[in-house]
Amino acid sequence: MEKVYSRREALRATMLATAGLATLVSCGKKEKHYAEWYEKNIMPLKREEYPHSSFMEPIDITSERQQKLTAALEESLRRTPHIILESRFYEGKMFALFNVDQSTSQEYESRSRRAIEQFLRFVGLHDKMPSITFHQFNQKARENPLSVPSGNNLPLHVALNSSHKTLIGKYKLLIQERERYSIVKEPVGEGGDISLHNTYRIEPDEVKVVSQKIEPVVISANINPVSSYSMAPAETLHYMLRKTTVENTARMLTSIWRQKYKKKGSMPIEVIDSHSIECTRQEEAVVHAALHLFLEQQQNEMGVPRRGIERFISDQLSDDSYSKVPEIRKKMEQEGVRKVFQDYIQNSSLLFK
Repeated sequence: MEKVYSRREALRATMLATAGLATLVSCGKKEKHYAEWYEKNIMPLKREEYPHSSFMEPIDITSERQQKLTAALEESLRRTPHIILESRFYEGKMFALFNVDQSTSQEYESRSRRAIEQFLRFVGLHDKMPSITFHQFNQKARENPLSVPSGNNLPLHVALNSSHKTLIGKYKLLIQERERYSIVKEPVGEGGDISLHNTYRIEPDEVKVVSQKIEPVVISANINPVSSYSMAPAETLHYMLRKTTVENTARMLTSIWRQKYKKKGSMPIEVIDSHSIECTRQEEAVVHAALHLFLEQQQNEMGVPRRGIERFISDQLSDDSYSKVPEIRKKMEQEGVRKVFQDYIQNSSLLFK
């Protein structure tokens, strides 16, 4: 039979339980700051970079660039007899594998989930948080297709590190009568590369989105403590705003079509691309302006000196992809972060005039 407590007994039981919980917390092992945990568990990991088919586009390159990559390969194999059987060239990204034990993987996921939840609450979108799963970008993942986001499901693939846009030469070799493959790479991008993955159709009175290319979302765990802490929250919010950004782009292109090109009957592809990039930069602005303010608030939890956060922010602002961040940060400081996000979701033209 269930025991019924008086109000006084219930209050006393609550006080005792709270005291016991406080004792457990005070006697238990104190959780390390993110930076301390990162430096012990993530920073020492060995970096071995590999390409992945999900991020490789075949390209034609000049003979001069082919010779440069091939010369780099020959230099690396100068003491190994070999024959080049085949060469192919791609533009893509390289990833360092995240080979960690289950305990470290679970700890990274737990800390990242908490950071995501706190960040989404900070911007007022915590009630729209997607269903997130974490996957190690390890040897097994390197050889298999990566899951892509769909609807409310967001798989986050955790690599140790990832490159910006890179020229990749893949060579098939014959070494000691055995076929082997070797990769040579050359960076071709700096900072945040903006890729256009949407296809638009011009109709008599508007521009519509007809297709979207959705890529797997890969986050880097090992750059520095601030970047490592912020990667999962930032990429989650980017995914949540994807539909809004596409709608904003279609709205902007429709306005331009009606004003300048409808009478001409066509709109140059360069105009579509430039305004698509503009809308992507607007998304970068609202996400990273909020992120910078959030990180300053999270300094104690991260356990990093103020200058570490300032350096992270300064490095991002040196990239042209984030050129609109200072403008939006100022609006957030004046009007509130949540107000700015609501304006962006309703119509980005309310923010960017």
